Amino acid sequence: KDVNGTRGRGGVASAVRKFGVSALTINKWLQAAEPGAVSKRPGRPPGRPPGRPPGRPPGRPKSDTANTLKRLADLDGQITKNETELISLRKEFKRLKELL
Repeated sequence: KDVNGTRGRGGVASAVRKFGVSALTINKWLQAAEPGAVSKRPGRPPGRPPGRPPGRPPGRPKSDTANTLKRLADLDGQITKNETELISLRKEFKRLKELL
């Protein structure tokens, strides 16, 4: 900020070259250095404990991948069996319809 005040624009660019960091970092440093600067990040909601929230709510059952895959395989087998039966029923329907 001092460079901007005395020399005009270009203070951030010269600081980027001098310190080897991004312009975003320089701007964050400037914001943090201002007296009474207010953070733009929202604070923690009241009543929420510090730290990360738990991954899974307590009432939700655990995922059982093996049983789910087994059930999917069973359903696929039933669908295939029913489709095969449906094909034979349609053939018989068509044959009987032609007799009329």
